Amino acid sequence: MKEIELIEKDSEMMVSHIEIANMTGVKPQNVLNIIDKYIDELEKVGTIFFKKTVSGNNISKRECFLNESSSSLLMTFSKNTTEVVKFKVKLITAFKELRELADNSEKAKNIELRSIVLKLEGENSKFHSMFERQNTINEILKGELELASTNIVKLADAINTNAKISNENVGNIKNMKRKSK
Repeated sequence: MKEIELIEKDSEMMVSHIEIANMTGVKPQNVLNIIDKYIDELEKVGTIFFKKTVSGNNISKRECFLNESSSSLLMTFSKNTTEVVKFKVKLITAFKELRELADNSEKAKNIELRSIVLKLEGENSKFHSMFERQNTINEILKGELELASTNIVKLADAINTNAKISNENVGNIKNMKRKSK
């Protein structure tokens, strides 16, 4: 028995009623008849969509696609011939393998995302450490600047004081010269 051909529609894997017919040895129209008969039940459990095609002879054909749940329910309405039982197993297996592939892909994505997050956390930690060091340097420089500023004020006061003393001394010297004349 050949592999089941699934198609993707709106991010969901689907199987055609024609594929079901070919794999089970049933006429496609008979499968459509069962779908039409149980359409309400099939739509309650899963997704179904119809595609209409027109051939070169202007003959319109309807193709039905079913997701895993609706195709599995459809198969419960079928007579359990040898081909049908084999197909049921293949159908369930095909959807199961796709889920596992998707799960593994999702797990791989999660592992990759976790790796990226860990790298970013490491970079963030490095950045935080650099930021803390810069803050420490800034605090030291701020203290040094305050000390330098205080020293400049003291130096300016000392210069002013020395200038006053010098002016007083010059004045005293001039007074002494006048008195000595």
